[in-house]
Formats: sequence, structure tokens, C-alpha cells
Amino acid sequence: MPQSKGRIPLFPLFLGIVLALVLLAIGTVNAMTTKRLEARLEQLEKRVEQLEQTSVEPTAATGTEAAASDKSKALPEEESGIRSVAHRGFSAEAPENTLPAFLLAWRRGFRYVETDIQFTADGIPVCLHDQWIDRTSNGKGRIDQMTLEQVREYDFGSWMAEGYAGAEIPTFEEFLKLCRILGLRPYIELKAETVTQDRVPTLVEMVKALGMENQVSWISFSFALLETVRDCDETARLGYLVRNLGYNEITAAVLLRNGQNSVFLDSSVYSEAACWLCRENGLTLEVWTLDSTEQILALDPYISGVTSNLLIAEEVFANAAD
Repeated sequence: MPQSKGRIPLFPLFLGIVLALVLLAIGTVNAMTTKRLEARLEQLEKRVEQLEQTSVEPTAATGTEAAASDKSKALPEEESGIRSVAHRGFSAEAPENTLPAFLLAWRRGFRYVETDIQFTADGIPVCLHDQWIDRTSNGKGRIDQMTLEQVREYDFGSWMAEGYAGAEIPTFEEFLKLCRILGLRPYIELKAETVTQDRVPTLVEMVKALGMENQVSWISFSFALLETVRDCDETARLGYLVRNLGYNEITAAVLLRNGQNSVFLDSSVYSEAACWLCRENGLTLEVWTLDSTEQILALDPYISGVTSNLLIAEEVFANAAD
């Protein structure tokens, strides 16, 4: 149906309503349990669907142009600054890998947020760093030996602070939906303990189903898992996690390239020699996990991303320049 003259533009109205709903949803993050967050997420999803249904349908003549426009909007931005990635959410003050931690990262100004993926016994991907739930919950046991229903009986928040009591382990899908609503760009770490190569397509399809394939970065210590992501999505942004940076790591990263994707090294080593190696081989270098201003200020200018539990690199550099 062609758009009539004088019609009020829907896109600004759409953004305004969604923003208002998001602000309403995060008003009391510290006291909000995961169940309440999930309910708010469902409300937001339904509202977005309603707004999409009332939008003007593209004509046959403009449909291709509209689709191309939507795709271009989803492409990663070219940035002159440094990426700041919130490690497992704002994990300095909120329980890591929970929805409240991801929300708090957004409130503090992060645009990128990292999470770890493990699988439950019934094949559900969840946000969890360790294979065992002992450290970050009031339960005990291996995540791959309990169902989602069983693991959600445990409290993943009170170990950090009483205000987070009752926080549940989030599913990968819930994490993605929250990132989509808030405009956060996910860094998805694939944990080889429970993420197998045959499970990778499920994760990639979940990202594609939400239209986020051009907004995520896939990271892992496993070269094989990153290869499988590349096979599922030829344009996926891949980050090879390393604790040492030499010719072997450089070679592996180069082998992940296919001419269509973006590949970077994500390292705990950030020496001058490491930066030189990356520069010589045309590889982007990001580093983890820096929590002091001194560390960030000492970084080589070639480094383009910093993962931190609490610091935004751009703010550190801006404050130092004042």
C-alpha cells in the first residue's frame, strides 16, 4: 500500500515509544529479579510487534530498496575510536552473565557486552562462564547434567548482593532479545566444554532469526568452533581468543578468513611485538580484561578493543585528555 501524503512518520514515533518502554523497564534494575525482567521483555516484544504490524507495507517497486536499506542499517559501524566491551555484563557491580548485569552495562554507557555460552542437559544454550554452577549460584553441579527447569531453581544473584536475590540464569535467546531492544552489540564466547560443533548452527540460527547476524562478534579459544561459525555464516565477525600471541596464533587467525568475513585476535597479551605482528598481517587486535586506567592508557594505539569489568576505554582516554 503506497504511503499517503501528510501521514505522520512512523519511524520516529516507533523509536520514541520503544525508548519510553525501555526506560520504564530499567527503572529499578538493582531490585528487579530475572523473572520480572523476562516479563518486561515479553511486554516490549509484543509492543514492537504491534508497531511493526501498523507500519506501512512497502510496494513491489520499493520492497527491494527497503530490504537493502534495512540490511545496511544492521551492518557494523566503522569506528574511529576503541570498542569497550562489558565483561559478562557490568560484572564489577552486578552478578555476571545475568540480565541485570547486561542492563547495568547499558546504563553505564557500554555499547558492547560479552557473555559466555554453555548448554544444559536438554540442549538449551544459557549464559554461564563455568561448566559448574557452584561459583555463581547457590546450587552445585554441572550445567550439562541438569535441565533448564532444574537450573532455574537456583539463585544466580544473591552471591553478589542481596538486591539481586532471585536472579535466574538467562537463556541465550533472552540475552539476544535484551541486546536487540537496548541496541547492545553482543560478544558471544563459545565455551568448548559444552558447545560442540554440531550445536553451533543452532546458535547462529537464533542470531539470524532476530536479525542480529551483522551485530554480533563470535569469540572462542576453539579454532574449530570459530570455523563452524564461519561455515554457517560467511560474513560472521570472528575473534580468536589467545593467551599468547605468536606466529601460530597469527596463522590460525589468517586461516579463519574467507574474503567476506572480519577476523580479529582477542588476547591477554598486548606487547609492542604482538601489535607489530598483527599490524604486519592485517589483523585487528583487541585485549582482555583490563580494569585499571593505567593499563588502558598504556595501550598501543593499534589496539582497537578493550574488554573490562567496569571501565569504558573511551571515557578513560577522554578523562586523561581533560
